[in-house]
Amino acid sequence: MQYVISGLLFLWCTTETIDFFRFLSLNISEVLIDYFRSMQLLTLAVVWMIYSLVFVWIGLKKKVLPILHCGFFALLISIVQAGIRGLIEYTPIEGFSPILNFRATAILFIIIGSSFHLYWLKKNQKFLPSISQVYLALQIALVLLVFNLLTGEAKDFFEKALFFQSTAGNENQVDLLLNLQQLIISAIWLLYSIFLMVLGIWKRSRSLRISSIVLFGITILKIFIYDLSFLDTFYRIFSFFGLGLILLVVSYLYNRYKDIIFIQPVR
Repeated sequence: MQYVISGLLFLWCTTETIDFFRFLSLNISEVLIDYFRSMQLLTLAVVWMIYSLVFVWIGLKKKVLPILHCGFFALLISIVQAGIRGLIEYTPIEGFSPILNFRATAILFIIIGSSFHLYWLKKNQKFLPSISQVYLALQIALVLLVFNLLTGEAKDFFEKALFFQSTAGNENQVDLLLNLQQLIISAIWLLYSIFLMVLGIWKRSRSLRISSIVLFGITILKIFIYDLSFLDTFYRIFSFFGLGLILLVVSYLYNRYKDIIFIQPVR
């Protein structure tokens, strides 16, 4: 009965949200239909996150597994939904504003909600043996969600500029923006990997440190395989120098602190 009641409440929240947007869509133009659809899906992710926060908190506080499981399910699909929407180009792109847009706001809410989940799970690891696995999976999902948000916002910032320059027929500016777009995205990935490493050492989290190394490796591959073959000569030279300097610094830090990076601290 606890599963049934929790499931019915989940269906009620979902259908009410869908019907609300279906009612609003009766008065919008065809031009905004894609944007409206994106808003609906992101709002569903927010509603599911709120549901998960309530049910996980109650489940942990009252030690009721069915309620806790339903909260975890809502948390999972909320993160997946937000992650998928973050990969899709903002529509309409000419109305995009970095950070100050509905997509970024919704994903930031999901990130903050997931952080609350991490805090609660860390405090209740003795409740269930499997909570430690859920904690680790959620931590990795949160890393990917922030990565998704940063990449999507940076990409669409340039996509908006490319849209206006293409419309105006400025081919030189289009080439310049394409080069800058890839450089900035690679730079954001590198900075984010450094942030994860610092955070992982500060929080004594091995998973964050490993995530940092994986992200750094992906960034290096992107620069070698895509950026250096795609960029113009000037930007390619700049990338070579920057990449060489970064690799030297990382090599030094790795040899000096590799024990700290890979050893899981005793709690």
